Amino acid sequence: MNLQLFGVSDWFVELTKDFGLPFSLMPEVFAWSAGLTEALGGILLLLGLNTRITAFFITTTMFITIAFRPWDQSWNIMPTFMFFCLGLFFMGFGSGKFGLDYLITKR
Repeated sequence: MNLQLFGVSDWFVELTKDFGLPFSLMPEVFAWSAGLTEALGGILLLLGLNTRITAFFITTTMFITIAFRPWDQSWNIMPTFMFFCLGLFFMGFGSGKFGLDYLITKR
């Protein structure tokens, strides 16, 4: 794939362009921001740091993917839907006692 450190693959940019307006105006920016949200957001959710705001951005990204992705009558959408539901869960409940948010607010 010859992918650089802070880059997104060409097929992901093309898929983002196929979503239509406003995504077709700047597909590289939207693909890069979706990749950054998923990568950095996943790390922040694992640490339990800034959980609710991170979960909002992940939920928004997953909703856009569910709404605009072409439906191919397969189960390929299930991981996206699972992360959407996990984002809703973390938006509602936060990280709990096992995250850095709890340790920071406890002080």
